[in-house]
Amino acid sequence: MPSRTHILVGLASALVGAGVVWFFATRSHQSENAVAPAASPAPTTTAGPELPARRELGVRRVMLAVPPGGRRPEPVPGQELVGHETIALEFPPAIRAFEAWLERYRAASAAGRPGLESEGIGLAKARREAMRELIRANPQEAIFAAVPPAVREGLPEGVRAQLEEWVSGEGFYGVLSICDHDPGTGHAAACRIEYDAILGDRVYKASIYGARRERLTEESASLFGVALEGQLALHQDDFVIFDAAAFTSDPARAGGLAVLHRGKVTYVPDEAALVSLIPSLSLP
Repeated sequence: MPSRTHILVGLASALVGAGVVWFFATRSHQSENAVAPAASPAPTTTAGPELPARRELGVRRVMLAVPPGGRRPEPVPGQELVGHETIALEFPPAIRAFEAWLERYRAASAAGRPGLESEGIGLAKARREAMRELIRANPQEAIFAAVPPAVREGLPEGVRAQLEEWVSGEGFYGVLSICDHDPGTGHAAACRIEYDAILGDRVYKASIYGARRERLTEESASLFGVALEGQLALHQDDFVIFDAAAFTSDPARAGGLAVLHRGKVTYVPDEAALVSLIPSLSLP
């Protein structure tokens, strides 16, 4: 019979001496690999050109160390609190085609948008298939490919029904080792690892990446990601920073940052305010 074992480790001990990461990313459609379209007659379809496959994302990271037994992150003397880097991701054609439609839809007048709705629903259905696979195979790319909440709320209901769900809150994170082999076979060769997340009454099969791979089962974890049909692309960190415009249409918060932790969103106007906020953030 298979042995199914959950392993629970206190998060405080797991984080002793480790770095805690926050970041936000700004999506960009520019790519040095993009090819200018050749001159040709206008296409008969209303669909615009697909966006470049390769996306460069500007990522802001705040690195802190957690003191032994501590519940609040503290700066390390001499350590740079905020670092910046660029990462490159690639998205499938169905996702790029939908985003091209999305740009046209958002640029259209109120009178012109109804004429684009049917096309958008068709593209959203094709995108759904691509997102399902992306969430399973590459959760990091799936999170960045997701339609931001502030954009989603302005889309037709028929389009929204095909999109992924944003998930954020405090819940159970499970690491399950499943083994079914003879006593003489090593665990590493014969066992597989599955990841679960439970938020309220919702149970997800989780796909993970990065720092999340170092985590064991937690009864009360900070969870953030995007889900579709019971599969969750789970962000690697407890604290996540995004451009505030992705989560709110409030013009007063334009240009600021959104800090997500355990289902709560805190808005700060800039990076300096983010650094000032850090001492007040509690770790589990």
